[in-house]
This record gives sequence, C-alpha cells and structure tokens, in this order.
Amino acid sequence: MASEARVVPFQREVKGLTVLMDTGKDSVFMWYGYGESRDRAPEAVKVHKHDDVDETIILLDGEGYYLHGPTLEGVVKTPWEAPCVIWMPAGDYHRIVTTSAGARESILMYTAARTYVDPFNITFKRAIIGGDVAFAALPVVPLDRHPEYLESTRITGERTLAGGDVEFTKLPAVPRNRRPENVEIVDNNKRGR
Repeated sequence: MASEARVVPFQREVKGLTVLMDTGKDSVFMWYGYGESRDRAPEAVKVHKHDDVDETIILLDGEGYYLHGPTLEGVVKTPWEAPCVIWMPAGDYHRIVTTSAGARESILMYTAARTYVDPFNITFKRAIIGGDVAFAALPVVPLDRHPEYLESTRITGERTLAGGDVEFTKLPAVPRNRRPENVEIVDNNKRGR
C-alpha cells in the first residue's frame, strides 16, 4: 500500500543547509542548518517577510535577537537563548541575528499561513482508534528519502518578499518572555484529562 509518509534521514553537524522536505506537495517545507553566524555585530540588518507561510525555527545552540514587526518602522528586537522555538507569523517582517560565537544547529519550517491547530489535548481526543496490530508480523517497508545537501550560499531567499534594512543598534528591545496580550495561560496538568 502506497503512503505519503516518509522518514528523512540526515546527518547532524554538517556545515551548511540540508533540505529535508521541499516537494511543493506537502504541508511543510523544512531544512536543517549548522554553521556560524555571518555577522554577529551588525549595524544594519535586511529583514524580510512571507505573506503566504508561517515560519518556525527550532534553535538548539547560541543566543541573539529575533527582529520582528508588522512594518519596517515597527520592527523591534527580542533576545533569545537556545534551546528555544521562534515562531514568525505570515506578514510580519523578521530576521534572526545570532550574537554568540561558534557553530549553531537549527531546524527551519514553513507551514501554510494562518492554519490553526487545536491544542494537543483536544486533537488527541479526536484520534481514531484503529485497534491492535501484531508488531512482529508487520512487513518492513522503507520510506527513506535522502535530503539534498546544499552550501548555505546557495540558499538565496528568492521566495521571500523584499524587505529592507533596519538599523540594528536603534531597535527597541522587547523582553524575551513577553506574553502576548489577551492570551490565557492554561496549565493542563491541573485539569482533568
């Protein structure tokens, strides 16, 4: 039986960018990156935006600033320290500036803009239970799709909308752990499951 599922193997700590998923037929684009920041003390930073995708970066090493804002004039900088996840909504100008020395690891994902997913406890409750399968009797079917290894200079950002330079040293700082307004924080461990 054919499946759209896949297992994409990749090597960690390979310098540059490794494209993991980029078929144009999936709900996600994904790459793994490893390397040093090109400019740890910038004066001006070229920001960009994507109107059609949300961007998520899982940063496993390093520290720096997340530049973001709805307009070029409204761009601010928020400090980050790995490990962390940075989510960038479609339509916002953004850029990641790494200020720490040394190589860093990250995973970048693009997903369809403004696609909302229910919280885990709601989604999991809707899971369709199919029954038990005899593990030992299951056939082994490889799903490997080998990623394409690219030099970081080959990724040009052609799919982004033109942004502009912002003066990094003049951006207002925003606290790292700022909670968005009008968002209720719920501890699901205190709720009955």
